Amino acid sequence: MATKIQPMPRRPVASRTKLAPVAQPVPFRISAPPLHSVDAVVEWLNQINLQSLAIADSQPLKHKALQALIAAFGRCRAPARDVEMLLRAREQREGIPAAVGEHAPLSDALAMPLWHSYELARLVKLVADADDLDKDDVKSIQTRIKHHVAGVQVREAGVSEALKRKHKLGSNVAAAVEGYAAIQAQLEKEALTADDALDAHDDLIAFGHFMKADYTSPWHVRVVCDALMRAERREITGLIINMPPRRSKSTNATELFPAWFLGRHPTYDVIVGTHSQHFADSLGRKVRNMMQSAEYRRVYRGIGVAQDSSAAAQFEIVDDSASVRQRRGNFKAFGRGGAPAGSGANCLILDDFLSEQDAYSATERGKLLDDIIAFRTRLAPDAIWIVINTRYHEDDVVGVVKRDFADDREWTVITLPEFAEVDEEWPITRPATHRRQASREVFRRRAGDVLWPERFSAESSEQLKAALMKVAPHKWWGQFQCRPVPQSGAIVDVGWFRRYDYADVMDVVARAVRITVSVDTGGVKLRERGGYSARTAITAWAEWEDGRAYLLDVRAEPWIYPELLRAIRDMCDEWKPSDLLIEEKAAGVEAVVDLEQQRDWSRTPITPIMPVGPKETRLAVASPQIRAGQIYLPAQGPCADIAQPRCPAPTWLEEFLSEMAHFPMGSRKDIVDATSQFLNWRRENPVTGGSGTVLDSSPLKQELMRKLAGPWAGGGRTTGRRRL
Repeated sequence: MATKIQPMPRRPVASRTKLAPVAQPVPFRISAPPLHSVDAVVEWLNQINLQSLAIADSQPLKHKALQALIAAFGRCRAPARDVEMLLRAREQREGIPAAVGEHAPLSDALAMPLWHSYELARLVKLVADADDLDKDDVKSIQTRIKHHVAGVQVREAGVSEALKRKHKLGSNVAAAVEGYAAIQAQLEKEALTADDALDAHDDLIAFGHFMKADYTSPWHVRVVCDALMRAERREITGLIINMPPRRSKSTNATELFPAWFLGRHPTYDVIVGTHSQHFADSLGRKVRNMMQSAEYRRVYRGIGVAQDSSAAAQFEIVDDSASVRQRRGNFKAFGRGGAPAGSGANCLILDDFLSEQDAYSATERGKLLDDIIAFRTRLAPDAIWIVINTRYHEDDVVGVVKRDFADDREWTVITLPEFAEVDEEWPITRPATHRRQASREVFRRRAGDVLWPERFSAESSEQLKAALMKVAPHKWWGQFQCRPVPQSGAIVDVGWFRRYDYADVMDVVARAVRITVSVDTGGVKLRERGGYSARTAITAWAEWEDGRAYLLDVRAEPWIYPELLRAIRDMCDEWKPSDLLIEEKAAGVEAVVDLEQQRDWSRTPITPIMPVGPKETRLAVASPQIRAGQIYLPAQGPCADIAQPRCPAPTWLEEFLSEMAHFPMGSRKDIVDATSQFLNWRRENPVTGGSGTVLDSSPLKQELMRKLAGPWAGGGRTTGRRRL
């Protein structure tokens, strides 16, 4: 049988004659709201919510107001935190403080929602500190709650979206803020300060250290960066950089320099040309990503990549502090054969414009000049032009630019081979920054020293050289010594030549026992034939009694026939030779006859030389004299023979060395032919007789020459035509 439910006992009713005891107010005091972050306010409100239970019975209206305020902040928490993250992101990137004060930031639409949220927290503090509330107070608080909640929920979404697009914040703004903060922490860990950022603004080397944690600046990098900074200052407008692979030339010249250059000149245009569009995209992406980084914003505040034009290989530069009317700068990267038409450039950089594979293709080299011209025509009148290329062939990019654009501008050439071939001296100037004055440094490298011993030791480079010299010597000489030689190998090592100070050239002539001019004629045989011919090379030599021979002068041009005769006469007038050697082929046949008939020059005995055998054989036969150290050239710098030249080498020397190094696969051979012609003639006609008596310096010979009032043929000569 079910148990009967008992009725609940009634609560005893108090006597109407007695008053119920009145509950005394419980003291309720709280700390000020922590208005430095939304999450801190939430934690603060959670504590207040628990404390407010104590006044639920004693102060119901006050408890009701507190609960309404806490609930209202809960509704605003998510959008308020989003706004807080946006303000922090803006502070990180633009330097505008994210803190919100007591007064409404009416001019800052982005900050207003957070201010409304914090006003709810301030109201909580006011209510908690009040002794008690009445119904009118509660009604007033509810009205203010509605106002502030609406201020948070009905916010300017356009302002938020514009900031996200501007800085590429994405949908997760909190993650972007945390990532930025992590980067700043890393920079602080690396001891990179605001002063470092200011230094990076003015100094490319400091910029490299600021932007790349693994950046190093050994002496050769400082030399390259110094030249790039001089180009930015327009102290030089043409720069050629030759270095072995993996020695940081592209990192500094094609990645760091364009970003640094555009940060300093945000309205300028930069064009980069390289061997393929794929490589151009890769280079452009590195520059773009660098200019979008937080580190870059610390160096160049307000300078960045335009959001509406940010492709990897082509993007525009914006300056947030500038008017919308200001022109935007551009960065564009093209592969060789691309279409730079329609683009202009204040700075043109050709980096590995010809690949190694194409460099060994005659077809691709034949297109190279037209491809370079397509980029050259894009330059502004005061633009700078920088060429960086590993050397593969004498007609690679560097070779073509130096030959065909020699008169385009004055070129500064920095050549840093793996092993120094002469003593080198490289003075540089570090620019002044806000915390240091400009300073000058001088780097010296002795002949034989390796370029970057900290990373590529002399032992490892020697091993590489030995390996390449066995299977591909042209790669060692071109890519690592910056002196390209033909794939089949050179007949003469230019290191065999001895050196003399060209400041002493007249002393060399004074001591000479024989002066000889050797001519390799080009062009047509008949003087009546018009038009331009192949080059004619004219060399002048001085011989001493001890068998040494000194190169005095070289002239090589595609002269037409009348100019050819004038060039030979001019050379003879200048050096007063005792012998004139002319190749008895082509225009040389006519030149011998015409020069013998002319009277208005330093008439010199002429020896027609009929070449025997191929050019390669003639140089090979003459090369032992070079290998034995009998042949002297002007010194280009400090070397084993000359501690410090007193004057620079003549301009023709570089072409002489290049042609000698590339022979027989080089595009030109006339200077080599004139040289081998002299060396082989001198071998058969020495300045000393069989007994060792010096014929040209004997008293009888000198007396004979004085009577003839002019030079005569050299001693021991068995062939030749006497001048009448």
